[in-house]
This record gives sequence, structure tokens and C-alpha cells, in this order.
Amino acid sequence: MSEEERIPLNIPEIALALFLIVVTSLLLVGAVKVHMNREVETNNLESYLFVNRLLYSPNCLSISENDRAYPGSVNLMNFDEVRLGDCASKKNSGARVFLSDLEGNEIKRVEFGELKNAIELCGSKGDNFQCNSRRIFVPLTGGSVSNAVVDIEVIIKDE
Repeated sequence: MSEEERIPLNIPEIALALFLIVVTSLLLVGAVKVHMNREVETNNLESYLFVNRLLYSPNCLSISENDRAYPGSVNLMNFDEVRLGDCASKKNSGARVFLSDLEGNEIKRVEFGELKNAIELCGSKGDNFQCNSRRIFVPLTGGSVSNAVVDIEVIIKDE
């Protein structure tokens, strides 16, 4: 090849292109590594699911008739320590469930689980517990009151 047939090389343009390619590649690799090393935040997820199981499972508080469950409705006959302990038993956990009428008068109260007396620990600094509490208004069957308020407090020890 003669000198006239050679393609002229523009070294500054090639260096700039290589620099941009390297920087872009490093940014992509860094972003992927950060994403792969990220932990999924599951704070209080387990206790939230525990509360939902109590409220919506036909084996717990929910009304069920003819193999059909009515989530969000409470059967007063299901409101006992043995039944709730069986349906929502979990090691290193505890719960308190209060049922009251709309004026705040307590109808029934159930406590169950190993940590039922440790609910006061919720909110303390440096605790290693997941806590969740929820108050919902529910239709009620099996009692003299048709509507009620259910307060649920749950504590689960992190392992």
C-alpha cells in the first residue's frame, strides 16, 4: 500500500470515543453491581402478613359458610384463644386481639402466642422485633352487636 491509499487516523477522535466507551461500560457495570447487592427491605412484612392471616383466613376470624369465606367480616364464635392460636401459630410471636363495639366498649379480648406479654416492647429503640397493629371496622355475626372494631397487635421476634 502506498501512503496515499492509507486511511488517515485521527487519534484525538479515537481516544475520545474509547474514553466514552470505557466510562459508559464502567457506569453500567457499577449500576448492575449496586442493584445486585441491594437488599430487599422486608421490615414488618412478616408481622403484616400475620395480621392479614388473622383477619382474612376462614380458619381464623373470618366468616365462612359452605366453603366460602367472607374476608373482613368477623364471626364472634371464632374469637377464642385456642382457635386463633392454631390458625396463626408461629414460633417466637404473640398477638392481642380486641373486639369492641363502636362506642369503644370491649366485647371480647384474646391473647395468644409465646410473646403475647412482650407487645409492650414494640417501639423501643434497638429492638429486634417486628411489630404491627391494625384497627378495622367489621361486620360481626354471632353476637348482639352488628358492627364492631377489631384492634390487632402483633409482635414477632426477628431471627
